[in-house]
Amino acid sequence: MTSTIASPSSWQSWGDEAKLKLRQALWIELSRPAQRPPEGAGWTWYLRGGRGSGKTRAASEALSTLIREACERGEGGELGDWAIIAPTFGDGRDTCVEGPSGLRLTLPGYTDGSWRKAWNRSQGQLRLANGSTLFIDGANDGALRIQGKNLRAAWCEEVGLWYHWEKAWDESVAFAVRMDPACLIATGTPKAGHGLVKRLLHGDPAHHIPPADLCAVMRTTDNLDNLSPVAAARLLARYGGSTLGRQELEGELLAEVEGALWVQGIIDKGRLAQAGGMGRVVVGVDPAGSEQTETGIVVAGLARGACGCGVHDQTAHVYVLDDASLGGSPDQWGQAVVSAFDRTSADRVVAERNYGADMVGHVLKTVRSNIPFTYVVASRGKAVRAEPIVALYEQGRVHHVGTFGDLESEMTTWRPGRDSWSPNRVDALVWAISELTQRPSGRASWSAESGQLPDRIG
Repeated sequence: MTSTIASPSSWQSWGDEAKLKLRQALWIELSRPAQRPPEGAGWTWYLRGGRGSGKTRAASEALSTLIREACERGEGGELGDWAIIAPTFGDGRDTCVEGPSGLRLTLPGYTDGSWRKAWNRSQGQLRLANGSTLFIDGANDGALRIQGKNLRAAWCEEVGLWYHWEKAWDESVAFAVRMDPACLIATGTPKAGHGLVKRLLHGDPAHHIPPADLCAVMRTTDNLDNLSPVAAARLLARYGGSTLGRQELEGELLAEVEGALWVQGIIDKGRLAQAGGMGRVVVGVDPAGSEQTETGIVVAGLARGACGCGVHDQTAHVYVLDDASLGGSPDQWGQAVVSAFDRTSADRVVAERNYGADMVGHVLKTVRSNIPFTYVVASRGKAVRAEPIVALYEQGRVHHVGTFGDLESEMTTWRPGRDSWSPNRVDALVWAISELTQRPSGRASWSAESGQLPDRIG
């Protein structure tokens, strides 16, 4: 069973009511049981699933149905509003409303305006014809705007990427959703050690909080008919049969992975909402070994002066600023590297010479001829190179500025010597942090403008 909805050739000539009835019938017929919410009111529904498993579409359909049913009953805005809370405001707007599975598709009459009165994308407010409002908010953006609102239902997207989730969930969402039907939809790929994910699955006995009323597990392989064959092949080749694949493809909540170099709690402990002053900023790059893998692109900066964590010591602290890793052609990842370089005001790019560095240099030269570039030599294995960086995390000297779900998943699940897949994001992270800590005032060893390798790698 799939959730693909194909429009007939005469679709444009149909009336709005006929279109709505057909689309609703098709979704009910073609959706999988795991994509259907509980019945009644007052429920909390948690959809945990792999990449591309259909959880976003299911949540979008569920929230749209609640809104439509309220409007059909003639219930106006005085009875409450609606909300979507994603990790960031941009995630909620771009994915949950304007994305290919968002409300633009699932909310009846969104495009022709019969249900939608006005959409203010800069403020993240969708005014509906019955007078109610749908608010978009970001759990990681600071104070939530939904605090104090009277909400009838909320869709909480990618809850495993909410940091400081207690404040977002316990102090805002839980109090704001207080009007009939008082439904909560939570979605996301489960992240090991995340407190909100654990609560949704198992409850919180210490505070007499039960688990979600319905927890649905959604697997990527169940939704292959709706995915690009190329993208599906890349996902399966990348994660299939691995510990990380159990999380990213099967939607399994992993315990702390024995043999992994990093522990999620250490990463969380050092996490910051924003960086302090910085000296150097570098972009670490680990090129893909094939079209089925990703190129790791991670940006890190060296703290200058007092660190934003509040610890004042004489040791250098590092901020992890961005993860721009992607699967794509050399031109695509080359453009992504230069974009990350510009976006973060970096001073150089760092990549390995032993494998792929010549290619990285040539690719960057085609994108921007004078970008500063440093080669590094991988004389030791991945695990040995990573161990000093792990120690910096354990010492509280590395801070993730925000949440980087894919990077952190690699860090906490890759088992050196046991997993066959290559952690490209981790390698890029290691190159970037090593460059900053070993050469805090270093200069580029090569510029793409000359195209020449140095005699020695400093």
